[in-house]
Amino acid sequence: MMLIRVQPTCMTLASMLLAVFARPESVASADDGVVAEIQTSNAARLSSVRDAVIEETIQEARQIDDGVVEERRAERTRGVLEQREAKIAAAAKNGLDEKRLRNIEESVAGQLEFVDDLLVIERLNAETQIERRTTIDFSGRRIRRDDRDARDVDSICRKNGLSKWHRQSLEKNGVAIMDGAKPEIRLHPNVGKLATLMSYRTIRWDSEMIKLGVIPSEMFSPGRTIESRDGDNGAVILTVRESANSDKMVELTVDPRLGAALTRMRTFEGERLIEEITASEFRDIDGVSVPFKTRLAIHTPRQDGYVAERKVKSVKLNAGIKDADLLFGIPKDYSVQDISALPKVE
Repeated sequence: MMLIRVQPTCMTLASMLLAVFARPESVASADDGVVAEIQTSNAARLSSVRDAVIEETIQEARQIDDGVVEERRAERTRGVLEQREAKIAAAAKNGLDEKRLRNIEESVAGQLEFVDDLLVIERLNAETQIERRTTIDFSGRRIRRDDRDARDVDSICRKNGLSKWHRQSLEKNGVAIMDGAKPEIRLHPNVGKLATLMSYRTIRWDSEMIKLGVIPSEMFSPGRTIESRDGDNGAVILTVRESANSDKMVELTVDPRLGAALTRMRTFEGERLIEEITASEFRDIDGVSVPFKTRLAIHTPRQDGYVAERKVKSVKLNAGIKDADLLFGIPKDYSVQDISALPKVE
């Protein structure tokens, strides 16, 4: 096992980029030849790709815990009933007539049905299939995903008696745009041309990097501790921590035979594995070994049991992105809603 510490220094942005991408020896000790070589190969792989367009199919599966679903149903129902009691009390205080009170009761009954419908949709979306076109601008750190639900949504809605309003919650059509540290943009072309800003979600560059077998450059940031060891079949395993005492650890498996391509990335909190991404079925695309199959598995309390398997149909590298600023922006005829600005429901 080899242990090295990436030394923090005072750097300008330009010098940091030079250190990360051009001079691996500036952040790794001279005796760590393995890590330095991997970093050099990774930087070369990253610098050789300016943009990419990937056509892919995503199969998603989520574990549905009946106990959790019923608990969620009870919680939502309780909230609706509490709102009903508050409305009735306010109505009685204001001397509303019996007809208005009945309207309140009917409205609440509709909300309770909607709670049940949402849980039905949650079960129906336990397994999904999405046709996705991913456009990546590496220099601008911008990503756009155009998704089309590949299921027979019409048949699913008919079979389960879902209305057109419920269909919008069911189907997985839409566009997601991520631009550096800016809030994620969601375009909803079938909902009155609406764009929503999701400030609590920003780009996950590491999950995009592995689509091309690239190690996220953040793994080599100053101050991080890196351990290297031999893996199976000639692979090299890097264990990366933000500091020597950090509880969070990332384990990277690299295949030197594929130009130091990243084949697995596992994230731990303590001893607990919380996320694993694997890449396989590599093919040479314009001199770059690109994985045509990846698998993401999440083991956090909120998403435990989520698995997404991705199969690539085609990859285009360095073909240029036409009208990039328009592609990664909000269309002029869309209305914009900032989710973070909405009032919180107590």
